[in-house]
Amino acid sequence: MYTVEEAKAWAEENKDSLAKGLQVCETIPQYAKQMLDTFQPLWNAGEWLDKVLREDGASDEECSAIGFSHGQRSCGRDTWEAAVSLANEHAETGTTKDRPGEELARQICVELGIIPSGT
Repeated sequence: MYTVEEAKAWAEENKDSLAKGLQVCETIPQYAKQMLDTFQPLWNAGEWLDKVLREDGASDEECSAIGFSHGQRSCGRDTWEAAVSLANEHAETGTTKDRPGEELARQICVELGIIPSGT
């Protein structure tokens, strides 16, 4: 089982390359790159998750889908906990129940009490 502590330790060990990777990534909007307090932890946790998933044999498609689910799960929740939870679920079952998109967004909003259940 992975832990938040080990994920954060990996990010600390790789902080320079993670910071550089964020800045050179062409798919991340410039405004997000300027909000480092908010976006850097999400980027770091996502990079750790991608590394772990690949080590566990996940395909590019799986890594992408789980990565998007991680982004959604990070809304209203600790990004590191979200990453570790998805990594552990994948390690245990070979997949994750979350699929990125509108249905997951709705489920998260219900969990957070933003919208009532059944809507």
